[in-house]
Amino acid sequence: MIHNTKSFLLCIGLLFLVGMQSNAQIAKSTPAIYPSSTTIPGTKKWAFTTGGFVVSSPAIGSDGTIYVGSYDKNLYAINPDGTQKWAFATGDSIFSSPAIDSEGTIYVGSYDKNLYAINPDGTQKWAFATGGVIRSSPAIDSDGIIYVGSWDFNLYAINPNCTQKWVFATKNVVFSSPVIGSDRTIYVGSRDNNLYAINPDGTQKWVFATGNGVDSSPAIGSDGTIYVGSSDKNLYAINPDGTQKWVFATRNGVDSSPAIGSDGTIYVGSNDKCLYAINLDGTQKWAFGTIYAIDSSPAIGSDGTIYMGTIANNLYAINPDGTQKWQYGPGLSILNSSPAIGSDGTIYVGTALNDLYALYSTSLGLADSAWPMFHHDISHTGSIANVTPVTTTALSTTSSTPSKTTSVEPATTTTTVPSSQCAAEAIYGKDSKETKLLREYRDKVLSRSETGCEIIKTYYELSPAIAEVLQKNESAKASARRILDLLMPAIGGKLKE
Repeated sequence: MIHNTKSFLLCIGLLFLVGMQSNAQIAKSTPAIYPSSTTIPGTKKWAFTTGGFVVSSPAIGSDGTIYVGSYDKNLYAINPDGTQKWAFATGDSIFSSPAIDSEGTIYVGSYDKNLYAINPDGTQKWAFATGGVIRSSPAIDSDGIIYVGSWDFNLYAINPNCTQKWVFATKNVVFSSPVIGSDRTIYVGSRDNNLYAINPDGTQKWVFATGNGVDSSPAIGSDGTIYVGSSDKNLYAINPDGTQKWVFATRNGVDSSPAIGSDGTIYVGSNDKCLYAINLDGTQKWAFGTIYAIDSSPAIGSDGTIYMGTIANNLYAINPDGTQKWQYGPGLSILNSSPAIGSDGTIYVGTALNDLYALYSTSLGLADSAWPMFHHDISHTGSIANVTPVTTTALSTTSSTPSKTTSVEPATTTTTVPSSQCAAEAIYGKDSKETKLLREYRDKVLSRSETGCEIIKTYYELSPAIAEVLQKNESAKASARRILDLLMPAIGGKLKE
C-alpha cells in the first residue's frame, strides 16, 4: 500500500492540506476593502507575493526596508510601500529568518546548507558552507560574530570576514536560533533535548536537559533568566547558572519562542492551541485559546498589544488583559513566521499562501522590554545588548472602527471558526473523531519535519486542481474517504510514536 514514510506523508498531506488551501482561498477573497488612505487597525496595507510559502520571519532595516526569505529560494528586500527593492537567489528554500548587523549587512541561512552575507544593495558579500540544512536564524554579537545552527548537529561561530571562529557540536539537529546574553554567553537548543550555554570561546558553560527536542529559540529576561520551550510540552525558566527556576506546563509541545512584556510577563504559544501569559513566578496570568496550533512567536507592541499567528488561520491582536483586540483572517495560514512591528505601526508577517502581509495597527514599534519579539529586535540580532529604540512617531488615521473584544478565561478557547469547510470536514463531518485526528496529525507530525514542509510546498503548487476535484466531484470525495479509512490506524500510530 504505502512503502515509505515520504509516500505516507505525501498521501495524508495532500489530502488534508486541501482544507488549509480552501480556507486560504476564502481569506484572500473576503477581507473588507478600504480606501488606500485608511489606516484601520487589523486591515491589510499591502501583500507582497513570492513564489513559495513564507515561513521566514521578517526583519526590518534602519531605512524601513523589510527583508524576508521564501521557499522559492530567494531573500527579498521590500520597500515600505510593498514594492520589491531586490531579490537575492540562494540554491534552495529559505526557512531561516534574516538578521541585520550595524553596517546593514544581511545574514540568512538556506536549505542549500550555506549561510549568506548580503550587502544592502543585494549583492553577495560571502557564503559560508555548513554540513547540513540551515533552518536556524543567525544571531550577531557586538563584535560582529555571527552564530547559526545547522542540521549537521553543530552551532557555528563565524567571523565577519567569513572565517570560522569555532564550531560547537550537539548530539542532534540544531533547529533553534541562538541568542546572546549580556555577558556574551550564547544559548541554543538542540533536538537532543538540551539547551546549551556556550562561552564566547566556544567551550560549554552548562547544559540543561528537557524531556524532548528544543526547537524554540530562547528569550532572556532583564535579570538574565533564560526562557525556552520544549517539545515535552513545557516552558522552562532557567537561572544564568543553568539551574531550573520554574517550569510551566502546557498541553502540547512548545515550539514557539517566548517574548517578554514591559511588566515582565512572559508570552508563549503552544501546539495545544493557546497563547499563554505567565507571571514572573511561573504562574498563569491568562490563556488565549485558538483553534489551531501556534508555532509563530508573539511580538509585543509599544501599547502592550500582543500579536501572534496560528497555523492555517488568523493573525491575532490581543490586549494585555487577554481579550481579543482584533483578528485578521481566517485562513491566513501562518506556519512559523513571527510578526515584526514597524515604527509606524505596520505589522509584517509571512504566510503559507506565498505572501508577506503588511497590516495596520496602533502599536508604534516594539514594547520597551528586555525581549519583545522573536530574536529580540526588528533586526533579529538575537542579542540582549542590542537596544531597540522606542519611537514616539504619531500614527495618523483617517477613520477608526472599534474592535469587538472577546473575554478569554484562563485555559479556555474562544475564537471565530472559519466559515469554509475543509476536506476532512467534507468527508467525515466537522466534529468527527476522524477530522480531529487529521488535524492533530497535521499539527504534530506534518509540520514538524523537513519532509513534511516539502509536502506542504508541493501541495500549494498542486492545490487548485486538488481542491476543485474534492469540492465538485463526489466520486473523488468518496475515493478519498476510502483511502483515509485505510490509513486512519497508521495515522493514529504515528501520533503515539
